[in-house]
Amino acid sequence: MAFTQNFLQAREVPGAIELKEESANLQLSAFSAFFKKMVEIHRLKGRVIYIGDSAINFSLLSSVYVFVKHLDAIFSIPQHHYFIVEDYSWCLVFTMEGDMSFGLPPYLFEALNVTSRNSK
Repeated sequence: MAFTQNFLQAREVPGAIELKEESANLQLSAFSAFFKKMVEIHRLKGRVIYIGDSAINFSLLSSVYVFVKHLDAIFSIPQHHYFIVEDYSWCLVFTMEGDMSFGLPPYLFEALNVTSRNSK
């Protein structure tokens, strides 16, 4: 993900996936569903670093599985949420404005894209 004006800009990263939930009342369930869908589609695993941008002054390190079990509690904290796998091979971002983003580093996206084109 790229930073612009202090925000991560997923649209500047090749292959990034972005959604938005406009309704504040639906954001908690939309965020949880998006996180779980990205885990399923991309087979995400490993230890993940969680950081927020304001309401808490600590980070968490746990497995994808543990975070999935506690998404409602995490997303109930009013702040932006960042999940970055320990080897930096993917990132999930959720904003208070309802943005949901998933991205791979450009070098990894390009490698996966080349592999999928060659397998056709």
